[in-house]
Amino acid sequence: MPSLMRSLAPVALFSLAVAAHPEFSRATIDKVRANAVSAATLSWEIGTMMEAVTELDAPGLAVFEAPTVPVSPKANPPRAVMDALDKSLAQQPKGAKYYFNTGAVGDSASIGVTALIAGISTGNATYLSGAKEQLDYLLYDAPHKGVVISHRIEAFQAWADFVSMAPPFIAYAGVTAPTASKSLLVNAYEQCQGYRSILQDPAGSKLWRHIIGGSFNDTGLWLTGNAWAAYGMLRVQQTIAKSDFADDLKSESADLLDWTTEILNATWARQHNTGAMANYLDRSDQFEDSAGTALLAAAQYRIASITGSSLNIDAAERALQRVMDLIDSSGWLHGPVDPLAFDKQTSGDEHSPEAQSFVLMLDAASRAYYTSLSTKPTINLASPGTAASSSPSSSPSSTSKDGSSWADVIAGVVQDLSNSSGEA
Repeated sequence: MPSLMRSLAPVALFSLAVAAHPEFSRATIDKVRANAVSAATLSWEIGTMMEAVTELDAPGLAVFEAPTVPVSPKANPPRAVMDALDKSLAQQPKGAKYYFNTGAVGDSASIGVTALIAGISTGNATYLSGAKEQLDYLLYDAPHKGVVISHRIEAFQAWADFVSMAPPFIAYAGVTAPTASKSLLVNAYEQCQGYRSILQDPAGSKLWRHIIGGSFNDTGLWLTGNAWAAYGMLRVQQTIAKSDFADDLKSESADLLDWTTEILNATWARQHNTGAMANYLDRSDQFEDSAGTALLAAAQYRIASITGSSLNIDAAERALQRVMDLIDSSGWLHGPVDPLAFDKQTSGDEHSPEAQSFVLMLDAASRAYYTSLSTKPTINLASPGTAASSSPSSSPSSTSKDGSSWADVIAGVVQDLSNSSGEA
């Protein structure tokens, strides 16, 4: 028995059951979902909505919860996603390789994963051929800086947003016939690597600047941009990790988790007592942005499910609760940044379509994480930056969330293990 107790000592903060945690009601999420679908009209809004609704309604088709990639030919994508895809393809510029003529290379690619899944599940070659043309445009026609693809068409310009748009598509193309190849998975990794190299704050914060290159720069540490980058890298990592090339690309997969963790740790260290974060993380005069807060929390729950570590989950829970508090009775999230004016908050009847999708991603990610706790324990580690979020509940406690002392919890584990092994 003493030796067993000593083996448990390094993980004394051991979560064995799903404690009480914030959770959206299904009625609220139904309203948020309806708003996300109806409000998405611009290229990246549509692509983000497609991913969010897939994660929510058909989680086994999204890379985070899919057992393998690509999807099975028997897959059944959500109707709302297929309708949005067909509408987008009907409006594709004639003779163009890209889906949308918006001037943004990455935004146009945001519906690519959905197109690939649709092609596999329906057998309709039109979806796959369109995705192949979009891929060719990214790889061969768009401006590049070395291997790194520009987010803009007119000249090379790097935006943090790009990492959630193009690299996940390139990676999924790397596991989907006829374009399946290890080289595309490597290319998706290299996009993330290159964007990190260009955008990471030279002052050492580990956060990413928003826009570098081209005719204008936004060197601020934009919350939503960092959340875009974190979530996109996790989608690439999961595509690699569940592919036939996973063993060959273990180092790349580990890098993506490390780079995501850099962003998450640095951002949570700036969390406000409300649970939200500032729109620009390096400016004291900024409003709290509910959109970036939602997507960043979604990324945190996803990486927790991937790694089995509950590092930062206390911070993610505070963010989740804040987002829940900001959703009105009609299912609209209040307080998001205006996605077309990065330093302006929406107000009144203004809404952010991408923010609606971020809420769906947060709901899907948090439910997947808490469900996983019923089947496996997680190591409960303290989050960084407790000084920035000086809530008493963020401090280490001698009791578990249900009020039991950690000594009692561990003693119970020991007793259960002793009983199951036949020890006295």
